[in-house]
Amino acid sequence: MFGRKPASQEPPSPPQPTAPELAVAEALLKAVASTPARRFDWRENVGRGGAGTVDVLFDRVLQRRTAIKTMVSSVRVQPMLARAFLREAQITAQLDHPNLVPVHDVGVDADDQFFFTMKLVEGRTLSDLIQAAQGVLPDVERAFEHLVDLLDVLVKVCDALAFAHSRGVLHGDLKPQNILVGDFGQVYLMDWGFAQLMPAPVDPERAKRWVKDPLPRFPASVTDGFVFGTPGYMAPEQANGLTEQLDERTDIFSLGALLYHFISGRAPYVAATPQEAVELAQECRFPPLMPTPDVPRGVRPKALIRIAERAMAKDPKVRHPDVSAFKAD
Repeated sequence: MFGRKPASQEPPSPPQPTAPELAVAEALLKAVASTPARRFDWRENVGRGGAGTVDVLFDRVLQRRTAIKTMVSSVRVQPMLARAFLREAQITAQLDHPNLVPVHDVGVDADDQFFFTMKLVEGRTLSDLIQAAQGVLPDVERAFEHLVDLLDVLVKVCDALAFAHSRGVLHGDLKPQNILVGDFGQVYLMDWGFAQLMPAPVDPERAKRWVKDPLPRFPASVTDGFVFGTPGYMAPEQANGLTEQLDERTDIFSLGALLYHFISGRAPYVAATPQEAVELAQECRFPPLMPTPDVPRGVRPKALIRIAERAMAKDPKVRHPDVSAFKAD
């Protein structure tokens, strides 16, 4: 029979730590008390673009490699690009999804340049995988297997994009170079610098989850008619600078353009100059996706051609209404 513990009985005191235990406790505190100047070691440069450089750092405290993207000096005096750099960090940080790269911090370094740190992701771009798939074209069976692998990647891109749309964010620059594929099936949709935010919903519960943009905005006189993105994959409304008409279906066009690239081995719009590519995009004029003598029907399935053509319709009303419908198709 169990009885109640007497109210006056005190719990036993924990044993006093020994000198060796106190020494370990002190060492544990020192292990995570490194100053910022000593916390990170530079390891290597892994990339450089028009707006910034990407380097690998080693975090002594967390014992891991991390990536840092630093704005190049010339961008600091170009407000449009500088804003895009910071928006990439702020928008990505608000989108928590397995197919989006986590952002850790943003700030200004000792040289007065903007930077942000993020998870280091390693792998190949989707562009590399497409080229590998085209390299086996004479072997129809292998080419079809590569196509299936590319579709697996596209499904994960759809998941990332659908999540972003649910938070009010349009990517606006979907292309193979902005999709990274890891060695173990990881897929990351990168580069949200020119993402567009949709108007916040009336529903207060949905509005709570909407991504915020706290940065100062440019006047309409600067942004009206501005064309952003990559001409080879952009929707006609985007190529024509109709910013107010952009919605989820604009990104769906680019999903279709990725599928087009999988099937054909080239971007929908290929021209001698970017301006000529933009003009093709404005008119939504691209070669049809029909089998040819050198590209047999086995690697240009009619069902995929139908899906791509619907997603890339010039009229947004004809396209899939949302990413979920595209993915299901």
